[in-house]
Amino acid sequence: MKKNIYKKKVDNTRVSRITNQWINLYQEYYEFDNRVIELIEYKNGTFYMERVTGTALRDLDYNTLSSDEKRFIFNEVVDIWTNHVNFKGSELTPNELFVHDDYHVGNLFYTGDSVRLLDPDSFWVYDLNNHINGYIGKFLDSFISMQKIWS
Repeated sequence: MKKNIYKKKVDNTRVSRITNQWINLYQEYYEFDNRVIELIEYKNGTFYMERVTGTALRDLDYNTLSSDEKRFIFNEVVDIWTNHVNFKGSELTPNELFVHDDYHVGNLFYTGDSVRLLDPDSFWVYDLNNHINGYIGKFLDSFISMQKIWS
């Protein structure tokens, strides 16, 4: 069965970082945590990737979910982010992280069975010796916006 493919033109400001090394690192990350989008192909500045159906966490009606579903979603959001720190890619130095720098509830989808992280071109290699407040700040914003789960 052929996968349902989603085609995304990579923003011109990000095309230069999508190298063969980046593709290999992303594929390695996908094997580590398949809650990110599977890349099928990258050609001429365009990603061909799996299509994910679901609802962005920012648009989800949490009132329709059970307490177990809410707990599951909250745990997944934290666990996906934590895996950025736990991943030790073969091409990364001990001081580097491969992280999604646009981690927010609009890029996290609930499929009914899982939470998936979209927007693969937002992954960057970060050096821990440099400042990464923007990355942490977006996670914290997402974490705070998840409060509506329990309201």
